[in-house]
Amino acid sequence: MSYQLLRLCESGLRRYENKAVSSLPSDQGEQQKLAIRLGYDSFENFRRDYVNARDTVHALYELKIKAAA
Repeated sequence: MSYQLLRLCESGLRRYENKAVSSLPSDQGEQQKLAIRLGYDSFENFRRDYVNARDTVHALYELKIKAAA
Protein backbone atom coordinates (compact mmCIF):
# COMPACT_ATOMS: atom_id res chain seq x y z
CA MET A 1 0.00 0.00 0.00
CA SER A 2 2.81 2.44 0.84
CA TYR A 3 4.59 1.84 -2.45
CA GLN A 4 1.31 2.29 -4.32
CA LEU A 5 0.78 5.71 -2.74
CA LEU A 6 4.28 6.83 -3.71
CA ARG A 7 3.70 5.63 -7.29
CA LEU A 8 0.36 7.46 -7.35
CA CYS A 9 2.12 10.66 -6.27
CA GLU A 10 4.77 10.17 -8.94
CA SER A 11 2.11 9.57 -11.57
CA GLY A 12 0.17 12.67 -10.50
CA LEU A 13 3.31 14.79 -10.71
CA ARG A 14 4.29 13.40 -14.10
CA ARG A 15 0.87 14.10 -15.60
CA TYR A 16 0.94 17.67 -14.33
CA GLU A 17 4.58 18.40 -15.23
CA ASN A 18 4.50 16.33 -18.43
CA LYS A 19 8.02 15.09 -17.65
CA ALA A 20 9.81 12.59 -15.43
CA VAL A 21 9.50 13.61 -11.78
CA SER A 22 10.74 11.52 -8.88
CA SER A 23 10.47 13.82 -5.89
CA LEU A 24 7.78 15.81 -4.15
CA PRO A 25 7.88 19.55 -4.90
CA SER A 26 9.58 21.55 -2.14
CA ASP A 27 6.92 24.26 -2.37
CA GLN A 28 4.02 23.52 0.00
CA GLY A 29 1.56 25.18 -2.37
CA GLU A 30 2.54 22.71 -5.10
CA GLN A 31 2.22 19.86 -2.62
CA GLN A 32 -1.29 21.05 -1.77
CA LYS A 33 -2.20 21.09 -5.47
CA LEU A 34 -0.99 17.49 -5.75
CA ALA A 35 -3.04 16.48 -2.72
CA ILE A 36 -6.16 17.94 -4.37
CA ARG A 37 -5.39 16.20 -7.68
CA LEU A 38 -5.08 12.91 -5.81
CA GLY A 39 -8.48 13.40 -4.15
CA TYR A 40 -7.40 14.30 -0.62
CA ASP A 41 -9.82 16.42 1.39
CA SER A 42 -7.00 18.08 3.34
CA PHE A 43 -3.31 18.69 2.94
CA GLU A 44 -2.68 17.36 6.44
CA ASN A 45 -4.16 13.96 5.54
CA PHE A 46 -2.09 13.80 2.36
CA ARG A 47 1.09 14.81 4.19
CA ARG A 48 0.49 12.22 6.93
CA ASP A 49 -0.09 9.44 4.40
CA TYR A 50 2.87 10.50 2.27
CA VAL A 51 5.32 10.65 5.19
CA ASN A 52 4.11 7.28 6.51
CA ALA A 53 4.45 5.69 3.07
CA ARG A 54 7.88 7.18 2.49
CA ASP A 55 9.14 6.07 5.88
CA THR A 56 7.72 2.55 5.45
CA VAL A 57 9.31 2.06 2.05
CA HIS A 58 12.62 3.47 3.29
CA ALA A 59 12.61 1.13 6.32
CA LEU A 60 11.91 -1.87 4.09
CA TYR A 61 14.73 -0.82 1.78
CA GLU A 62 17.13 -0.55 4.70
CA LEU A 63 16.04 -3.93 6.08
CA LYS A 64 15.88 -5.98 2.90
CA ILE A 65 18.03 -4.36 0.20
CA LYS A 66 20.79 -2.50 1.97
CA ALA A 67 21.32 -5.24 4.56
CA ALA A 68 21.72 -7.83 1.79
CA ALA A 69 24.44 -5.85 0.03
